[in-house]
Amino acid sequence: ARPVLPSPPAALRSPRGAAARKRQRGGSDADADAASSSDDDDAAADADAVFDDADESTYAARLAASRWPDGAPVEAGEGPPPCPSDALFDGGLRVPSPLWARLFPYQRTGVKWLWELHGQRVGGVVGDEMGLGKTVQVAALLAALAASGRARPALIIAPATVLTQWVRELRAWAPCLRVFLHHPQAAAPPGTHRPAPAALLRTALATPHAVVVTSYDALRRGRDGLAGARWGCAVLDEGHRIRTPDAAVTLAAKTLATVHRIVLTGTPVQNRLEELW
Repeated sequence: ARPVLPSPPAALRSPRGAAARKRQRGGSDADADAASSSDDDDAAADADAVFDDADESTYAARLAASRWPDGAPVEAGEGPPPCPSDALFDGGLRVPSPLWARLFPYQRTGVKWLWELHGQRVGGVVGDEMGLGKTVQVAALLAALAASGRARPALIIAPATVLTQWVRELRAWAPCLRVFLHHPQAAAPPGTHRPAPAALLRTALATPHAVVVTSYDALRRGRDGLAGARWGCAVLDEGHRIRTPDAAVTLAAKTLATVHRIVLTGTPVQNRLEELW
C-alpha cells in the first residue's frame, strides 16, 4: 500500500488545479524585484499536498510503492526497461514509451526541442499558454535524461504556491527522480529526519537524478549557495518574473551556474523586447 502522509504547512500548498490556471503576473516592473509573499495567502486548502524526498527512508518507501504507467517497478534514477516503442533521438536521448504515449503531439515537439537545446548547451523560452503542459514537458525531459543515463542535478524555481504542484507533477511523470523541496517551511513526515537546508543542498548536488524545487525569494536572497552550485539545467517557472533586467531576482537568476536555462511563461513579452534578455 502507498504510504499516507499528513499535509505540509499551508504556505507550501498550491491551489487545486493550479497547473491549469496559474495566474500571470502583471503590474509595474518593480514587482519583479521580489517574489510576492501574497502567493501564500490563497494557498490554504489543498488536502492532497505532498512531502518531498529529502528523507532517505521516505524516498525509498515512495519508490517501492511507485510504478511506471506500464506497471514496471521504479528504480532510483532509472527509467523503465528499454523497449522497441521508446522514442529515440539523435544524441542519445531515450524517452520511455510509457511517457511518450501520454504526451500530446505538441508536447512531444516541445520535449524534442528542449533536448535539441540541451545538446547545443543553450537555453530557451517555452511560451505556451496556460494549461498546455509546460510543466509536463520539463518533467518528461528530466525523466528521459535519467532513462538515458544523462541525468545531472536540476534546479526548478517557481512561485511559492506551486512548489508542491511541481513535486506532484515530477512524481507523476518522473517518479525515478529524487525531488528536494528547498523552502523554509518544508517539513518532514512525523518520525523522519529533515536535513538542514545546506546539508539538503549538498545531498542533492551529490545525487545525479536530484531535482531541487525552490522559490524566487530563496533565489533572490542567495540562500545556501543555490547560485554557486553547478546545475545540469535550471528551470524558471513563470519566468516573466525576471523581466526587469536590473531587478535583484533577475541578477540572481543570471548567476546560476548552468548552460541550460529554461524559462516557462505564458507571457514571454509583456511590455518591450528587452524583457527577453
